[in-house]
Amino acid sequence: MTEFTEFIEDMGLVDLQLLGGKFTRKKGVNHNIAARLDRFLVSEEWDGGFRNIKQSIMHIVTSDHSPLMLQCGNWEPVKSYFKFENWWLLTQGFKDRIKNWWDSFSSAGRPDYVLAFKLKALKEKLKEWSKSIQGSLDMQKLNILGQLVELEEIQELRILNDEEIHKKATLLLEFEETARKEEIAWRQRSKAIWLKGGDRNTKFFHKNC
Repeated sequence: MTEFTEFIEDMGLVDLQLLGGKFTRKKGVNHNIAARLDRFLVSEEWDGGFRNIKQSIMHIVTSDHSPLMLQCGNWEPVKSYFKFENWWLLTQGFKDRIKNWWDSFSSAGRPDYVLAFKLKALKEKLKEWSKSIQGSLDMQKLNILGQLVELEEIQELRILNDEEIHKKATLLLEFEETARKEEIAWRQRSKAIWLKGGDRNTKFFHKNC
Protein backbone atom coordinates (compact mmCIF):
# COMPACT_ATOMS: atom_id res chain seq x y z
CA MET A 1 0.00 0.00 0.00
CA THR A 2 2.91 2.34 0.69
CA GLU A 3 4.29 1.80 -2.82
CA PHE A 4 0.84 2.29 -4.29
CA THR A 5 0.39 5.54 -2.38
CA GLU A 6 3.77 6.77 -3.55
CA PHE A 7 2.86 5.89 -7.14
CA ILE A 8 -0.34 7.97 -6.88
CA GLU A 9 1.63 10.91 -5.49
CA ASP A 10 4.43 10.62 -8.08
CA MET A 11 1.96 10.51 -10.97
CA GLY A 12 -0.06 13.38 -9.54
CA LEU A 13 -3.35 11.47 -9.70
CA VAL A 14 -6.48 13.04 -8.25
CA ASP A 15 -9.65 11.47 -6.89
CA LEU A 16 -12.73 12.98 -8.51
CA GLN A 17 -15.66 14.06 -6.39
CA LEU A 18 -18.02 11.15 -5.80
CA LEU A 19 -21.71 11.75 -6.43
CA GLY A 20 -24.61 9.67 -5.18
CA GLY A 21 -23.24 8.53 -1.81
CA LYS A 22 -20.21 8.11 0.41
CA PHE A 23 -19.54 4.36 0.24
CA THR A 24 -18.93 1.96 -2.65
CA ARG A 25 -19.18 -1.31 -0.70
CA LYS A 26 -21.90 -2.33 1.73
CA LYS A 27 -22.12 -5.66 3.50
CA GLY A 28 -24.19 -7.27 6.20
CA VAL A 29 -27.91 -7.80 6.71
CA ASN A 30 -28.47 -4.12 7.45
CA HIS A 31 -25.37 -2.86 5.61
CA ASN A 32 -23.61 -2.36 8.94
CA ILE A 33 -20.25 -2.68 7.14
CA ALA A 34 -19.58 0.13 4.66
CA ALA A 35 -16.42 1.48 3.06
CA ARG A 36 -15.14 3.51 0.11
CA LEU A 37 -13.03 0.98 -1.79
CA ASP A 38 -13.64 1.85 -5.44
CA ARG A 39 -12.72 5.06 -7.25
CA PHE A 40 -11.42 6.61 -10.46
CA LEU A 41 -8.03 8.31 -10.30
CA VAL A 42 -7.08 10.67 -13.12
CA SER A 43 -4.09 12.84 -13.90
CA GLU A 44 -4.33 16.62 -13.80
CA GLU A 45 -3.62 16.71 -17.55
CA TRP A 46 -6.50 14.32 -18.20
CA ASP A 47 -8.73 16.35 -15.90
CA GLY A 48 -7.87 19.50 -17.82
CA GLY A 49 -8.36 17.89 -21.22
CA PHE A 50 -11.99 16.93 -20.71
CA ARG A 51 -15.01 18.86 -19.48
CA ASN A 52 -17.96 17.94 -17.27
CA ILE A 53 -16.08 15.13 -15.55
CA LYS A 54 -17.80 13.28 -12.73
CA GLN A 55 -17.90 9.85 -11.12
CA SER A 56 -21.20 8.58 -9.77
CA ILE A 57 -22.33 5.63 -7.69
CA MET A 58 -24.77 3.34 -9.48
CA HIS A 59 -27.26 1.00 -7.86
CA ILE A 60 -26.19 -2.32 -6.33
CA VAL A 61 -27.85 -5.29 -8.02
CA THR A 62 -26.08 -8.61 -7.40
CA SER A 63 -22.79 -7.58 -5.77
CA ASP A 64 -21.95 -5.88 -2.48
CA HIS A 65 -19.88 -3.38 -4.48
CA SER A 66 -21.61 -0.42 -6.11
CA PRO A 67 -20.63 0.08 -9.77
CA LEU A 68 -19.04 3.44 -10.56
CA MET A 69 -19.78 5.41 -13.71
CA LEU A 70 -17.33 7.94 -15.16
CA GLN A 71 -18.87 10.60 -17.36
CA CYS A 72 -17.32 13.43 -19.33
CA GLY A 73 -18.00 15.57 -22.36
CA ASN A 74 -21.39 16.59 -23.69
CA TRP A 75 -24.27 15.13 -21.67
CA GLU A 76 -27.00 16.43 -23.96
CA PRO A 77 -29.13 13.60 -25.39
CA VAL A 78 -28.51 12.65 -29.01
CA LYS A 79 -31.51 12.45 -31.31
CA SER A 80 -32.16 8.81 -32.11
CA TYR A 81 -33.74 7.25 -35.19
CA PHE A 82 -36.40 4.54 -35.19
CA LYS A 83 -35.35 0.91 -35.52
CA PHE A 84 -37.12 -2.37 -34.86
CA GLU A 85 -35.65 -4.07 -31.79
CA ASN A 86 -35.33 -7.86 -32.00
CA TRP A 87 -35.85 -8.24 -28.25
CA TRP A 88 -39.41 -6.92 -28.66
CA LEU A 89 -40.29 -10.37 -30.03
CA LEU A 90 -39.58 -11.81 -26.55
CA THR A 91 -42.11 -9.45 -24.92
CA GLN A 92 -45.30 -11.20 -23.85
CA GLY A 93 -48.23 -10.38 -26.14
CA PHE A 94 -46.10 -8.45 -28.64
CA LYS A 95 -47.07 -10.51 -31.71
CA ASP A 96 -50.78 -10.26 -30.84
CA ARG A 97 -50.37 -6.50 -30.41
CA ILE A 98 -48.80 -6.24 -33.90
CA LYS A 99 -51.63 -8.30 -35.43
CA ASN A 100 -54.31 -6.13 -33.80
CA TRP A 101 -52.63 -2.96 -35.00
CA TRP A 102 -52.21 -4.30 -38.52
CA ASP A 103 -55.85 -5.38 -38.75
CA SER A 104 -57.02 -1.98 -37.46
CA PHE A 105 -55.36 -0.06 -40.31
CA SER A 106 -57.76 0.62 -43.17
CA SER A 107 -56.78 1.86 -46.62
CA ALA A 108 -58.01 1.54 -50.20
CA GLY A 109 -56.05 1.47 -53.43
CA ARG A 110 -53.41 -0.64 -55.13
CA PRO A 111 -51.90 -3.49 -53.04
CA ASP A 112 -48.47 -1.83 -52.99
CA TYR A 113 -50.00 1.43 -51.74
CA VAL A 114 -51.99 -0.39 -49.03
CA LEU A 115 -48.86 -2.23 -47.90
CA ALA A 116 -46.81 0.99 -47.75
CA PHE A 117 -49.61 2.73 -45.84
CA LYS A 118 -49.87 -0.06 -43.27
CA LEU A 119 -46.11 -0.27 -42.78
CA LYS A 120 -45.92 3.47 -42.17
CA ALA A 121 -48.84 3.32 -39.71
CA LEU A 122 -47.24 0.34 -37.95
CA LYS A 123 -43.96 2.25 -37.64
CA GLU A 124 -45.74 5.14 -35.90
CA LYS A 125 -47.47 2.73 -33.51
CA LEU A 126 -44.16 1.05 -32.68
CA LYS A 127 -42.45 4.41 -32.14
CA GLU A 128 -45.18 5.37 -29.68
CA TRP A 129 -45.08 1.97 -27.95
CA SER A 130 -41.27 2.05 -27.70
CA LYS A 131 -41.58 5.03 -25.35
CA SER A 132 -43.65 2.97 -22.89
CA ILE A 133 -42.11 0.81 -20.16
CA GLN A 134 -42.88 -2.37 -22.13
CA GLY A 135 -41.01 -1.14 -25.18
CA SER A 136 -38.03 0.51 -23.47
CA LEU A 137 -35.24 -1.42 -21.76
CA ASP A 138 -33.96 1.78 -20.15
CA MET A 139 -37.33 2.42 -18.52
CA GLN A 140 -37.57 -1.20 -17.40
CA LYS A 141 -34.10 -1.06 -15.83
CA LEU A 142 -34.83 2.24 -14.09
CA ASN A 143 -38.10 0.84 -12.73
CA ILE A 144 -36.43 -2.32 -11.39
CA LEU A 145 -33.45 -0.44 -9.96
CA GLY A 146 -35.75 2.10 -8.33
CA GLN A 147 -37.62 -0.67 -6.50
CA LEU A 148 -34.32 -2.30 -5.49
CA VAL A 149 -33.10 1.03 -4.10
CA GLU A 150 -36.25 1.30 -1.98
CA LEU A 151 -35.61 -2.18 -0.58
CA GLU A 152 -31.97 -1.25 0.05
CA GLU A 153 -33.03 1.78 2.05
CA ILE A 154 -35.41 -0.37 4.07
CA GLN A 155 -32.63 -2.93 4.60
CA GLU A 156 -30.39 -0.26 6.08
CA LEU A 157 -33.02 0.41 8.76
CA ARG A 158 -34.23 -3.11 9.51
CA ILE A 159 -34.19 -6.74 8.36
CA LEU A 160 -36.39 -7.41 5.33
CA ASN A 161 -39.53 -9.48 5.94
CA ASP A 162 -40.41 -12.56 3.86
CA GLU A 163 -42.56 -10.62 1.40
CA GLU A 164 -39.80 -8.07 0.80
CA ILE A 165 -37.18 -10.82 0.39
CA HIS A 166 -39.39 -12.53 -2.20
CA LYS A 167 -39.93 -9.21 -3.99
CA LYS A 168 -36.18 -8.56 -4.09
CA ALA A 169 -35.50 -12.03 -5.52
CA THR A 170 -38.20 -11.49 -8.19
CA LEU A 171 -36.73 -8.11 -9.11
CA LEU A 172 -33.27 -9.63 -9.50
CA LEU A 173 -34.68 -12.25 -11.89
CA GLU A 174 -36.43 -9.51 -13.86
CA PHE A 175 -33.16 -7.58 -14.01
CA GLU A 176 -31.36 -10.65 -15.39
CA GLU A 177 -34.07 -11.02 -18.06
CA THR A 178 -33.73 -7.34 -18.95
CA ALA A 179 -29.94 -7.78 -19.19
CA ARG A 180 -30.48 -10.73 -21.58
CA LYS A 181 -32.71 -8.58 -23.79
CA GLU A 182 -30.11 -5.81 -23.66
CA GLU A 183 -27.48 -8.28 -24.88
CA ILE A 184 -29.74 -9.11 -27.84
CA ALA A 185 -30.09 -5.38 -28.57
CA TRP A 186 -26.31 -4.85 -28.56
CA ARG A 187 -25.77 -7.93 -30.74
CA GLN A 188 -28.26 -6.48 -33.22
CA ARG A 189 -26.33 -3.19 -33.25
CA SER A 190 -22.99 -4.95 -33.78
CA LYS A 191 -24.41 -6.82 -36.78
CA ALA A 192 -25.66 -3.54 -38.22
CA ILE A 193 -22.16 -2.06 -37.93
CA TRP A 194 -20.67 -5.15 -39.59
CA LEU A 195 -23.12 -4.97 -42.50
CA LYS A 196 -22.33 -1.29 -42.95
CA GLY A 197 -18.53 -1.39 -42.72
CA GLY A 198 -17.43 -5.01 -42.50
CA ASP A 199 -17.14 -5.80 -46.20
CA ARG A 200 -15.06 -2.76 -47.04
CA ASN A 201 -11.29 -2.44 -46.98
CA THR A 202 -11.39 -0.54 -43.68
CA LYS A 203 -9.71 -0.75 -40.29
CA PHE A 204 -12.96 -2.22 -38.97
CA PHE A 205 -12.77 -5.02 -41.57
CA HIS A 206 -9.13 -5.92 -40.85
CA LYS A 207 -9.65 -5.73 -37.09
CA ASN A 208 -12.51 -8.27 -37.20
CA CYS A 209 -10.96 -10.70 -39.69
